[in-house]
Amino acid sequence: MDNFDRLCRLSSDEKWDEFVKNLDTKTSEKRIIAKLAEILTKPEANLPPNVLFSILKCLANTCVHFKHEAPEQIQNNSTKYLANHCHELYRELSMCSPVDEESLSNAFPYNGIAEWVIDYLDDHTTENGEEQIKIVRTGLRFLCNVSTTTDRGYKAFLSHQNLRIIIGQLLHWNDTNVLLLTCALIHNILFNMTESSPPFEPLSTLEGLIRADTLKVSTANDTIMLFLRQTPDLLDTVYEYLSMEAKLYLTEIIYQNLKDVVYKQNNEGESLPENTIIYLMNRFKKRSDLILKTVDSYLNDMEPAEVTILLDILGVLSSSDRRECHILQRDNSLLINAVFLLRAMHMAGKEENNYFTPVQTLTDIVPNSSRDEDTASDSREDIRNHPAFGFKAGLIRLIGNLVHKHRANQNTLRDTEGISVILDCCNIDGRNPLILQWCIFAIRNACEGMSKNQQIIANSEKIKFIDNDILREMGVTLHEDETGNTVGIVALPKEPEAEKSFNEWD
Repeated sequence: MDNFDRLCRLSSDEKWDEFVKNLDTKTSEKRIIAKLAEILTKPEANLPPNVLFSILKCLANTCVHFKHEAPEQIQNNSTKYLANHCHELYRELSMCSPVDEESLSNAFPYNGIAEWVIDYLDDHTTENGEEQIKIVRTGLRFLCNVSTTTDRGYKAFLSHQNLRIIIGQLLHWNDTNVLLLTCALIHNILFNMTESSPPFEPLSTLEGLIRADTLKVSTANDTIMLFLRQTPDLLDTVYEYLSMEAKLYLTEIIYQNLKDVVYKQNNEGESLPENTIIYLMNRFKKRSDLILKTVDSYLNDMEPAEVTILLDILGVLSSSDRRECHILQRDNSLLINAVFLLRAMHMAGKEENNYFTPVQTLTDIVPNSSRDEDTASDSREDIRNHPAFGFKAGLIRLIGNLVHKHRANQNTLRDTEGISVILDCCNIDGRNPLILQWCIFAIRNACEGMSKNQQIIANSEKIKFIDNDILREMGVTLHEDETGNTVGIVALPKEPEAEKSFNEWD
């Protein structure tokens, strides 16, 4: 008696403990696989948990041997198509002789198994005992494996109407392995999908993925970014309904991932959809005034922190000559918003000593022996933790990027008197590290190929007070006419070994 016949006899006699002992979970024999599928999908079957686990484990392993195909594509030995009757199909396939099995294609109809797994998950959406958790894990591993068998393997279970809800529920489990497999399943489906919208409930899925990432689930971060890339309207649909904590966490994930994509010049396919970029830009424009409410207080409210992260995101998106920058440059209102916000912050900092006032002495930042250590430490902590820390420098950086080789924006900067504001910010400021360098960068971009802007610089008294040594370190210098009067900023002669792209200034 071969192993197939032995398994058939043991299953008929319901000798399940012996059945499990005789089951090789790494088998690639199609008759045995079909028999296992038949046993699993038998109507009203009541299999013990250890049997369910072993069968599912074996079926999950078979995905390395067979690609998925729909039932109507599998032809049995009697040349009949058995569509939508998976249990009967599996029974027919299990009756094939070894000779017939060799003549069949290297494919297997996983639909019925996938349907069974999803139904099981639907009936066990809460954690209840280790045996159930093991079966859930193995069922998810099966779905993950099927979703990678071919580029259309995931379609084996996408039509299940409860899948949208189940995914969101599983993402709120505490079992790390369940979270890991659920994130991997979502990733596989998203990676292979061609439809306009994924088969997930967007809000619960995104919230669950964020939660999984906070729990250090390794697949969550990549899945979140893939969800954003594959779902152009995702933020439009769910962002407003996220908690502020989730908003901050999500935008920080976006910011960190964009730095890798843009600064490392990764594949364009890893960038965000245009709709998502526009949403982030509009969100910043809509909420940016919140930063002005922090002028004389810290405000524990997290909303200003969201504005800060959004500015960081726009700074990265605009920092390279890629499609993301061109999308932002097309919206003239973003530049106008940034200029007026910069002016408001700068003027507020001049009116009185507040959180926008430039810090230009070292003792205001670093404690010394003449100051009380605790007071100095608290002062330094306030400066660095305040939402406005680095915000002015970030605005100037964004402005400089938006006017880079963009004539219309260069004109807008001049028309809004933004050049004079930037020149007025050309001072060392402990609240805004590198602000002087970003000012010079923005002025350089504003003047490039734009004689009207160059004339404004030439007529400005403020340009005379910028340290030329600092300018030379950045590849530009103050240009003087024959009488020794400063005219403006011009580029130094290029030396190939010293050339820098403006990305390196970040």
